[in-house]
Amino acid sequence: MDVNPYAVIQSQYPAFSGIMKKIADYVLTDSDQIQSMSVQRLASTLSVAESSIVRFCKLLGFSGFAEFKMKLAKYSAGFSSSVYESVYDLDSAEQITRKIFALNCKTLQKAVELLDFTKVEDGARLIRQAERIILCGIGMSASIAENFATHLMRIGMMADAVTDPELLLFVANLSRPGTLFIAVSKSGTQSSLVDAFRIARERGAWTMCLTCYTGTPLEACSDVCIRHYFPPEELISTRVVQNTLVDCLITAATMDRQSDVIDLLAKNRQAKASLHLRYELPRPEPAPRQDEEDPS
Repeated sequence: MDVNPYAVIQSQYPAFSGIMKKIADYVLTDSDQIQSMSVQRLASTLSVAESSIVRFCKLLGFSGFAEFKMKLAKYSAGFSSSVYESVYDLDSAEQITRKIFALNCKTLQKAVELLDFTKVEDGARLIRQAERIILCGIGMSASIAENFATHLMRIGMMADAVTDPELLLFVANLSRPGTLFIAVSKSGTQSSLVDAFRIARERGAWTMCLTCYTGTPLEACSDVCIRHYFPPEELISTRVVQNTLVDCLITAATMDRQSDVIDLLAKNRQAKASLHLRYELPRPEPAPRQDEEDPS
């Protein structure tokens, strides 16, 4: 697999030791300098052992420093710390929009390259088997959890979104076997989510999380942890990856009952159509044709 080193560093960063973080920080801020460096010079610059540099490269999945530098060179053109590095003062709204769409497409491509598809399958299996699903998200992740729950309800699954930390603990206390808790958390460190997952597992429930980092407290108390890429550019939202991953999980979980899902979605559309008919807004009067006289 062709691995983007920048994406791997960002996903594993919280689990790095102090020396590994020191190397990672230098890579993320001065990767251009590394291209002309030997392992000896880089070690001297950072005041670390050469073996630490090699160990860092192998930790990311590369054979050594030479392969690591080659991948840095390949992906450095697509790495930026801010979306404003890709747009310019004189860009029109159309140009800015097209560039942001392109950046989101690149984000999704990087994300799918780094996904562990066995974890996606494990997550889909839990969704398929669950009698009730609790979607958990705090802060910015709340909207993703609510969106996830809405999609599940639309296809006939018992799902609720819980985004209040205190209420989440109450719901965890009431959980039982057959219940699946799914948390959406970029950092995987929110204490309310971690505590709720521990309580839910004690009650016999399953737990699954969608997160960006490895080695987090939330992963430690999850039956399935799906780690996903997050864009390094400021203002490019991680939600584009999370919402797409939600669609993947739901589709994979319902492949064995496609006809039932399609029928249910059709009934949902009919119900919405009748609602629109009851509360249809008055249509505006058509504009007079140019060849007609204005009565006023």
